[in-house]
Amino acid sequence: ALAVSVRSAAAQRVCCEGNVVVFEEPPSCDCMGSVLEKEINALKPHANFRLWLTAEPHLKFPLVLLESSLKVTYESPPGVKKNLLRTYEAWSPQFIEKGHQPVRSQALFALAWFHAIIQERRNFIPQGWTKFYEFSNADLRSGADIIDRLCTSTGSIQWDFIHGLFENAVFGGRWTTTTIWRCYELPSPVLR
Repeated sequence: ALAVSVRSAAAQRVCCEGNVVVFEEPPSCDCMGSVLEKEINALKPHANFRLWLTAEPHLKFPLVLLESSLKVTYESPPGVKKNLLRTYEAWSPQFIEKGHQPVRSQALFALAWFHAIIQERRNFIPQGWTKFYEFSNADLRSGADIIDRLCTSTGSIQWDFIHGLFENAVFGGRWTTTTIWRCYELPSPVLR
């Protein structure tokens, strides 16, 4: 269906006129990326032509298409549950079980849960926050690195130290109003 759409007269006209075309790749299709790549290479586009492609991530997506893209965006899935699932898909089982410490795994879950909550909260601006705050996978990775280093070190786990780093640097460092600070104080009992 996608290859037929690319070859259609409407798509050819839009390409020649320099407009924007949006294609959605079916989530279950592993082969359409290579077909789309061949079709795009066959086009003679106008200088202002833009193609937006939305696709589900899959291992067989052509690397050449990604490399030739001007911009690639990987958006957070809607909903806390989907965000948690995406986080756990990104973490390997070996990373989660490292050191065979249940407390470390529980702390990683608390971090993933908190990150999912603040990611979802961005959808409710201005009701959720006074302005848009950018939280990304880099924040999640930083938090996971902190938990990893402090939970695998010898001695007791310094929960107050971890809590302070999360609240004042990793997540809370961006918040500009005291109201947000009070609403999003990290759940200390969860981390203890």
